Amino acid sequence: IQAFAFIQDDLRDDKEIVTFAVNAFWSHLEIASDRLRKDPDVVLVAVRKDDRALFLASPDMLGNRDIVMAAIIQNGNMLEYVTDELKGDREVVLAAVAQCGLALEHACDSLRADLAVVLEAVKQDGNALEFGIGDSLDNDSIILASVRCWGEALQFASMRHRSDPRIASIAVQQNGCALEYVHRDLQSDRDIVLAAVKQTGLAIRFASRDLCADPEIALTAVIRDGRALEFVSETQQGNREVVLAAVKQNCVAIEYAAICFKLDEEIRTAAEIGGGMLLDDGTLFGFGDDGSVF
Repeated sequence: IQAFAFIQDDLRDDKEIVTFAVNAFWSHLEIASDRLRKDPDVVLVAVRKDDRALFLASPDMLGNRDIVMAAIIQNGNMLEYVTDELKGDREVVLAAVAQCGLALEHACDSLRADLAVVLEAVKQDGNALEFGIGDSLDNDSIILASVRCWGEALQFASMRHRSDPRIASIAVQQNGCALEYVHRDLQSDRDIVLAAVKQTGLAIRFASRDLCADPEIALTAVIRDGRALEFVSETQQGNREVVLAAVKQNCVAIEYAAICFKLDEEIRTAAEIGGGMLLDDGTLFGFGDDGSVF
């Protein structure tokens, strides 16, 4: 079939030959005649093989509904390139966002405000909430579906939802760093912060000052990620149990411990087991997984 690249011009305009060629390998559409790159039958065969064939077809094909549907069920982001008329076609857009939620960005404004379309998009990718407009950003079902898929989508929600303990809890359980986007009052909610650091230790950097000094929260955070020791209170950086747990998880954590622990034999040993080496002055030296020096 590679020989198709060298055939005579008249054969490149032979519909039967070209259809056979693009069915075997979609990219042969590129060397088909201009007439056949405008032929919906030929182009549809190629696009069904690979959505990228749409880029090789005549630009007129970007407005052909059947061909566009064949492309977007493979790659929803192809919605970006189709005609404005099809960006406003509800069935086309629903198919696109079902395959790739982020394709919502390329839909017309009325469909970006359509609750059913936005819900379909955020179910596929919570990030798609960024591209919803109007009432979609204040709809309970849409916000819940979004944060269940991607907790940090909470940043695009209304303040009403960012202040809702139930939604905040769901968000931080999916991604602890969603704690950054909950209402400030909920950053002081012990249950929500504890759920966040259980999921991602570094989420503690978004907790209230008081909760950064909470022994259970500090310990939970550093067990999950030793680097969280940087963000706990000075009191907890001087808590031996917390420091030991942190350096066992990540030797780099010793950098954030109270200075007295840098000479503590058990903690030094834990740091060295973790891949570091403490110099006499307490400075950590070692190699990261990528070969970098720290």
